[in-house]
Amino acid sequence: MPTESCTSGGGQCIYYPPIYGGSMCCCQFPSPSLVGYVYANVQIFTNNVPSSVASQVGWQINISPSSCGLPVSGTGPQSGLKINIDNCTQVTLTIQATSVPSGVSCTPLTASATVNAGQTAVLALSCSPAQVQRLSSTGRLTSTLMIPMAQAT
Repeated sequence: MPTESCTSGGGQCIYYPPIYGGSMCCCQFPSPSLVGYVYANVQIFTNNVPSSVASQVGWQINISPSSCGLPVSGTGPQSGLKINIDNCTQVTLTIQATSVPSGVSCTPLTASATVNAGQTAVLALSCSPAQVQRLSSTGRLTSTLMIPMAQAT
């Protein structure tokens, strides 16, 4: 390749064949930068609630440091979610449930993951029947009840 085309195109001449007197070279270009994006797979596990609950769960993924991007929101399981992390090379992604069907409680199973640009994080929520706690007149916990969910048939 002509030496000038190599260097003006962002490459680096790594070998100059002697027969061309320096006007041609073997050019090497740097790998494309992975800075700018990470990917996330959001998994939602259901425990003693209908599996259809998973598609109704709203969630938010927060990015740390906050200067690396804005929170991302969604609903239900997701795969290959592309998240902009500006010019950062490493971020920590943290998931939390933002909306759940009545009678269901969802908590992070894999709450956070630290990933480098170009990598994929797997974040998971676990959903089960909500618990109701009964307090006595003195404010002491007397019992915890599980609220049963109607099973889909």
